Amino acid sequence: MLGAVASASLAQAADMPKPRAGRVDILPIGQVKKGMQATAWTVFEGTEPEAVPIEIIGVWKNAWGPKQDIILGKMGGKAQRTNVAGGMSGSPVYIDGKMMGAVSLRLSVFSPDAICGITPIELMLEINDYDQTRPSDARVPQGGSQQARLPLPQEYQQVMSAPYMVPIETPLTMSGFHTEVLTQFGPMFRQMGLNPVQGGASAALHAAKPALGWEQALQPGEAIAGVLVSG
Repeated sequence: MLGAVASASLAQAADMPKPRAGRVDILPIGQVKKGMQATAWTVFEGTEPEAVPIEIIGVWKNAWGPKQDIILGKMGGKAQRTNVAGGMSGSPVYIDGKMMGAVSLRLSVFSPDAICGITPIELMLEINDYDQTRPSDARVPQGGSQQARLPLPQEYQQVMSAPYMVPIETPLTMSGFHTEVLTQFGPMFRQMGLNPVQGGASAALHAAKPALGWEQALQPGEAIAGVLVSG
């Protein structure tokens, strides 16, 4: 029976039309229930977003604070092999065409199950209500991006065999640096939620200018990379 359910979920995700940029209905957190079948869109390789089936495990109440809930889900499809990988943060999650939120958290220890935390879209949209009077040149508070650890409630710790959930790291590709540089500065970057990896990029990539209007062409689930330092 479990195999049949899993196969059905995979087929449903594969047949789902890709979401498009623009206004979309949202699914309020109060309507999210255990057992619901959702779909996330993320890039595993190349530039094409792929559908990832997610089974909703439950809603973790007051995870970040009062009325700041987190949705817990179990990923299927390719994510069963990759687990919740670095760079998946921000992958949009939908149920029946309605946006539920975005993938943002993973378990603090390895788990054979690809368990993720999903930030509800309602929580993210609260940014529109924040105080707009802060000067645009105000300094960003130092240390605000320290890697947070959210202790899981006891009921979830037993099921997931993990004590915490943590924000998903963002890969930081470094080319032209000696390995010792990554070793020395790696801990500092990881505290900021960045995972430094040795890599390379062609000169053509650094020299290329983005096409006019590229930001309007972005679609849900697509990957974005930016050059921080070059030369």
